[in-house]
Amino acid sequence: MASPTSEELKLLKKFRNIIEDIHLKEDMDSDMELLRWLRARDYNLLQAEAMLRKHMQWRIDRNYDKMDSWEECPKFEGLLPQKVLGVDDDNCPILLLLMGRWNGRKVIQEGAREDCINPQWKLYKGLKERMKFKKTRDGTPVTQVSIIIDLSNLSMRQACIPVCGALSEFARDFEANFPEFLKIMIIINAPWFFSIFFKVIRPFCSPKTLEKIHILGSNREEWVPLIRNSFPNLPWPIVYEDKLTKHIV
Repeated sequence: MASPTSEELKLLKKFRNIIEDIHLKEDMDSDMELLRWLRARDYNLLQAEAMLRKHMQWRIDRNYDKMDSWEECPKFEGLLPQKVLGVDDDNCPILLLLMGRWNGRKVIQEGAREDCINPQWKLYKGLKERMKFKKTRDGTPVTQVSIIIDLSNLSMRQACIPVCGALSEFARDFEANFPEFLKIMIIINAPWFFSIFFKVIRPFCSPKTLEKIHILGSNREEWVPLIRNSFPNLPWPIVYEDKLTKHIV
């Protein structure tokens, strides 16, 4: 995320006055963090204030500040494979989601919707901690994350109502509570029926977010150059391995 302009710095002073009754933790009180809300609402101070206040309530409702102590149910281990691959040339974390191998249906049927969503909030909270005190090439604090989603092996069975409900809840909460968090999202190996999933998510995404999302099919000649150009320092090929899954992108 670009550093604040002189005009944005003036708006930040006004914004701080409006929200002075909110007791923000240190990690939320920097200019760069507050700038997220202003940019997300196109510098409308009242809308940015409303968005931030709703976020503070969301943190309470989701117990977000204690999410790092939330533990995944052992029987769901490995059913939602994902990992941090490293950082790009601006020190922004790169996250790989093997969503085509996710078994969200099993997680929700045998657990609860939260068992499918909480791993994401825990991961994002950890990524925010990881970005603390890191700087981009131009000296700006690191504030954004890049995401690669591999949909190979995705089954239509996963497009059940409970999974789609969890996806819509996640998309809504992500858009409302993590403004300007996404740097770029590259979705690869998207099957024809992925449009079913994306129709569920799309209404909750702002135009700014949609502009950052690139959806590509199984033609490697299309998406390999995009990934390699976006992340030139990323070792290639990308290898994912855990107890249940070994996958090469």
